[in-house]
Amino acid sequence: MAELRLDTREGAFAARENGTPIVPGNPQASLVYQRITEADLTRRMPPESSHKTLTAEQKEILKRWIEQGGSLERALVFLGAGSTGVANH
Repeated sequence: MAELRLDTREGAFAARENGTPIVPGNPQASLVYQRITEADLTRRMPPESSHKTLTAEQKEILKRWIEQGGSLERALVFLGAGSTGVANH
């Protein structure tokens, strides 16, 4: 998932060679969700080398966001990025 941009519609929702990063309404089909819940530590995001982890609560929030349609505008406002002009999905 190198060079993945989740702050643009094209980056978040466009099909890639190995799948689609965010599949609105379907976390299990979303590459992002697959990677943050991956059992294989060599494939899990964020990578161990980053020394960062996601809590179970953070993973659940991301899962619910995808289930609810994965609106980029809503996510960016929630994260404090304010209005970005990114269209809702």
